[in-house]
Amino acid sequence: MNASFVRLILRWSHITVVLFLGAYFYSPLPELSWSKPLIQYAIIPYALLSGVAMWKQAWVMKLSKKG
Repeated sequence: MNASFVRLILRWSHITVVLFLGAYFYSPLPELSWSKPLIQYAIIPYALLSGVAMWKQAWVMKLSKKG
């Protein structure tokens, strides 16, 4: 995988996850019992990790080539 393809995948997955997070805050989703653990343990950590991976892409690509 080249760097531009990795960045494209990270960018669109990050946008999708953050859109779901926005929908959580501006809709009645907080009233559903399954949505709070999903947001806390999956959506927010993935949004943070994908954001950091895009920010530090050179470092991430260097790590992936070593392994």
